[in-house]
Amino acid sequence: MTPVENPATGLYGYVNDLGMWVIRPKFRSAQRFRNNGLARVQIGVRYGAINMAGKVVINPVFEHSYDVDNAITSMEKGRLRGIDLWETRDSKSGLYGYLDYYGNWFIKPQYYNARGFSTTRALPLWKSGETAGARSIETTE
Repeated sequence: MTPVENPATGLYGYVNDLGMWVIRPKFRSAQRFRNNGLARVQIGVRYGAINMAGKVVINPVFEHSYDVDNAITSMEKGRLRGIDLWETRDSKSGLYGYLDYYGNWFIKPQYYNARGFSTTRALPLWKSGETAGARSIETTE
């Protein structure tokens, strides 16, 4: 399948070798399917991934397209859920939390600011009225 833009709507979908729509155009952007059968797509202003049936596999909650690419790579490498996490600002609360590779909250949004993991395997985090702190990645709260 090949990602193609529908000129009438400006949205992307996927066509087969005969040029027939297999997955109707509903994405703001779409990438080719990778070897594991997943493709990065943009739904609204966020990014996620679909499988070859058009089903969302990685929820479209990532702010950056490269985070979804990294999540797909993490899945391809067979890493367990929670080994790789991505800091993301929750659009509803405005707080930061950490997503797993399915785009689900592994650490719920509760921080005013957050950054990625360091080599010490700790998360630099900030809550209201606190100075910078860190949290071990072994938690699932």
